[in-house]
Amino acid sequence: MAVNSFETDLHSESREESLDETSESAQRAFKTAKQYLRNSGKYAGEIADEVTTFVQRDPWLAMGAAFALGYAIAQLIKRLK
Repeated sequence: MAVNSFETDLHSESREESLDETSESAQRAFKTAKQYLRNSGKYAGEIADEVTTFVQRDPWLAMGAAFALGYAIAQLIKRLK
């Protein structure tokens, strides 16, 4: 009986340690994902500002670039079908 009790206690402690480690890992992963999302939002805003400035400065060039990009994407889609 004493051996069974010792084994049960040992398994309980192992489970608790595993749960603690898993919880800590999940918290670190959540924190990292949160930082990544904050940074990506910041970069997206910077890119949008740069594109807006470019379009305001050279609207005809921007329209030509948009047309060329649209044409290239249409050709790609056409070839994939």
